[in-house]
Amino acid sequence: MAIEVCDATLPYVEDHLDEAGGAFLPGAYWCPWSSKLTREVPAP
Repeated sequence: MAIEVCDATLPYVEDHLDEAGGAFLPGAYWCPWSSKLTREVPAP
């Protein structure tokens, strides 16, 4: 996948969620390259 196709910030994804799966985030794949993992949520 190309970065231009699946990379988006969280606020942008939230604002355009109704468009996900089409030209925006095809296949509903999101690859937030600019994000940073700060902690993991433990399994229940």
